[in-house]
Amino acid sequence: MAVYITLKENIEPEVLLRLIKEKIEDKSIKTWECATTPEYTFMHTPGEPGDQQWNEGARLQVDSIVKPLKLYYKLRPNAEVRKGTYGVLNGRFVELLFNHFSHLIDAVQVVDLRNK
Repeated sequence: MAVYITLKENIEPEVLLRLIKEKIEDKSIKTWECATTPEYTFMHTPGEPGDQQWNEGARLQVDSIVKPLKLYYKLRPNAEVRKGTYGVLNGRFVELLFNHFSHLIDAVQVVDLRNK
């Protein structure tokens, strides 16, 4: 699965990524975490303590910091993700983008790469 983000003309990918990371770190965005390595890797986290729904080991990781911005799902070693989880994770990440950063974005495209 992949998320392609087309940014407004004057917005660089690094700006959006840095802002996402800042909002996650200051808890303005509560259901995502940032991995320390590789940089700009985002993991969905359960909303309530003890809730493990959708927390199956998929990480959304930046491919390269160029336009259009591309993020791909990577699995932790030995992780198995249910088919429906990708849809939920993509939906929640797109929700994050439009709820917090729509002023920076022209378009978002979600692509299923599992059968390609």
